[in-house]
Amino acid sequence: MTRLVLLMASVALVVFTGATSNAFAQSKATDTFSSFTKLAMGGTWTATVGDAKLEHSYSWAAGEKFAQLKTKGGISPSVAIFGVDLEADSCNWWFFSDDGGHSKLLLTQESDGVWILQGQGMGVDGKTKYKSRVTRIDDDTINEDIVELVGNGVKQPNTTITWKRQRRDK
Repeated sequence: MTRLVLLMASVALVVFTGATSNAFAQSKATDTFSSFTKLAMGGTWTATVGDAKLEHSYSWAAGEKFAQLKTKGGISPSVAIFGVDLEADSCNWWFFSDDGGHSKLLLTQESDGVWILQGQGMGVDGKTKYKSRVTRIDDDTINEDIVELVGNGVKQPNTTITWKRQRRDK
């Protein structure tokens, strides 16, 4: 259970990356993308789950149209790319773990400072399913309420993870 929560927590924060550009037509997807970018970029986000410490570092990719997340801690190093899927007009992220697992999730904005992240993928132990509500507490704190987590066909308990940012400019 802890390994699965750590993996999904590592995956989830990737939603806080992205970029804005005048080249993108204004849409609900680009608005969501922009609001996460504004919150997430600039510093390193950390969380503790049980005895494990997680760290997420972000960098821009592809001319600042996408962003990349690299994770430390948890069960497997990983990388994720987040951005707007122009064809589907949706905010998506694509997650890849060093052990070969992969997921695609959809990000929607529920209200100001509240987003829903949900999707599925394939881990090394089988199919995964994930849904969380991500809430901005302040500029440097995010609560991630995991409301559905299935790993290898087994439903896991709901949990809340608090992420804190250490800014580079401080």
